[in-house]
Amino acid sequence: MAIIYGKSGAEKDLLWGCPSEIRKFDDIKISLTSLRNELTCKRTNFFENLPRVITEERDWLENLKREEKDIENLWDEIIGLIKKSIEDKKIRISKKFKIYLLLTLPLNYLDLFIKMNISKHHALRKVRNDIKVHNNNVYLFENESEQVFKSGQKELISGISGLENIIDSPEYPGAYGEISALNELKKLGDEYRIFSDVKITLPNYVSYNKKRNLKSAQMDFVVVGPTGIFVIEVKNWSSAYRDNHEGFSPHEQVDRAGRVLYIYLNDHLFFFKPKITKLLVPIQRNLHYDKNYKYVFVRNLPNTRDFIENNKSILPSEKINKVISLLENPRVG
Repeated sequence: MAIIYGKSGAEKDLLWGCPSEIRKFDDIKISLTSLRNELTCKRTNFFENLPRVITEERDWLENLKREEKDIENLWDEIIGLIKKSIEDKKIRISKKFKIYLLLTLPLNYLDLFIKMNISKHHALRKVRNDIKVHNNNVYLFENESEQVFKSGQKELISGISGLENIIDSPEYPGAYGEISALNELKKLGDEYRIFSDVKITLPNYVSYNKKRNLKSAQMDFVVVGPTGIFVIEVKNWSSAYRDNHEGFSPHEQVDRAGRVLYIYLNDHLFFFKPKITKLLVPIQRNLHYDKNYKYVFVRNLPNTRDFIENNKSILPSEKINKVISLLENPRVG
C-alpha cells in the first residue's frame, strides 16, 4: 500500500464545519443515522405516553382548582370574621367610649382592606398561575402535540438539520470524490508516496498563457513513485454544475498546478528537469479530454491507478527521495 501524507483538503474543509465528535468523512452519515434513530425513538415514546400525560395534567389541574377554592374559602372566612368583629365592637362600646371607638375602628378597617385586596389575592396568585400553566399544557398537548415534541427536542433536531445541510452542501460531494480517489490511489505499491492537499507558493509571479498571472496552486494530490511525478485534480461535479461553473475549468486548474509544481521542483533540484504528469479524474465521468490542454490527461477513477503504474517515465530513487523531501515541507523561494 502507498504511503499517504496528510488528509484530503476537501475533507478537512468539510469537517471544519462539523461537530467536534465527527473526525472523518464517514462519521457524518453514521452520526446522522444515529441522531435520526434517536429522534424516532423519542417521538415514539412521546406519543405513546401522550394520553397518560394529558390525563395527569388534567388531574393536576382539578387538584389546583380545588386548592384555589379552599384558599378562597379560607380567606373569605377570615375576612368574614374581621367584619363580624368590627360590627360586634360597634355594638358593645357605649357612647361614653365613643373616642376609643373612633381610634380603634380605622385600624380594623385597614386590616380588612389589606386582607380583602392584598393578602387574599397574594395567596391565590401562585395557584392561579399554576392553573394557567396547566390549562395551557393541556391545550398544547391536545392540539399542538407535534410542536410540543419538537420544542423539547430542539438540540437534537438542530444537530440533524446541521448534518443534513453539510451533506447537501457543495463541499460534500467534493470530499466524497477526493476520498474515493485517495482510496484508489493508496492501492499503489509501497514504493509510491501520496501527498494530499499540497499548497505551493512561488517567490514571484510567473507566466501562464502569455500572462504573468501565476504564483501559487493548491493540488488535491501529488503522487511520487518510480513511474514519475503526478499532480492530480479530482472533480465530483454533476453535469449541471459543470455547465454552470464559472472560473477556471478543471483542465486549466490542473494545468496551472502542474506548472507551479514544475517550477517549484526545478528551482530546488539542481541538474534535474522534473517531468510532471497532469491528471484530471472526474468521479462522475462527465469531463473529457480537451485539446486546448493537450498535456492534461483525463482518466476515470478505476483507470487511475493503472495509468500511474504503467506510465513510461522512470524516476530514479535518489530523485524520488529529494522530491519527497521538498513536498513534505513545501516552502517559498
